[in-house]
Amino acid sequence: MKIYGTAKGGAINKKDFGVAFGGDETPEPDFQSDFSSTDGWVTTGNPTIDTTAESIKYNNVANGADNRIYNSSIGAVNDEKWCMRFKFNTSAYNIPNIYILALFDAVGNPTTTTQSCIGLFLSENGRFMPCQKTDESNYIDFGVVTDMNFDVSTDTDYYCQVQRTSETNVEYKIFSDSTFETQVGSTSNMTVTSDIDGLDVAQTGTQTDGSSSRTMSANLYNLQIWDDYNF
Repeated sequence: MKIYGTAKGGAINKKDFGVAFGGDETPEPDFQSDFSSTDGWVTTGNPTIDTTAESIKYNNVANGADNRIYNSSIGAVNDEKWCMRFKFNTSAYNIPNIYILALFDAVGNPTTTTQSCIGLFLSENGRFMPCQKTDESNYIDFGVVTDMNFDVSTDTDYYCQVQRTSETNVEYKIFSDSTFETQVGSTSNMTVTSDIDGLDVAQTGTQTDGSSSRTMSANLYNLQIWDDYNF
């Protein structure tokens, strides 16, 4: 699952992730998008790719409509082991309940599409929350999980790490630094089933039957995915 270059979602660029992504012992990511190009990304409504800021830009993204962006060229990740990292910064939110980013097995509106996914959510109480869907059409299933035990501050860089460590476990950590060394809050582990497999789409999402007063403005930078690898 090696995908590089702008034709598959953005050239390799380690400028924002420091030595953690440049050391000899860390392999190159199997998929990378630095968002300097829109190649590979498709948008429905809002958000968009901001090639100037080099980010996914969530410009007051609201529930109540199908607002999402996706890339279906990432290649299917291993069903037992993978890692996804990105930087996230929100400037404002209001009881959002919005997918920040998840890996899905099918493109489509998360509210109505039968699909599986594993991802990261910004909950209505302003916390990072693990989330999943298992071959279902309902918007989201938090499973039996806890959040990362801190409130998300605005205008703050968070370095997010989601990694599947087995068929049945996904580990979540948030860091304050680009080297992914200084953790913020607590580690959260989410139990999943082996039925969540064939994940090959990176996608955001909103709840189309939710309230349009639930909003989020943010930027997501430097998406990197390692297949068959954990940190």
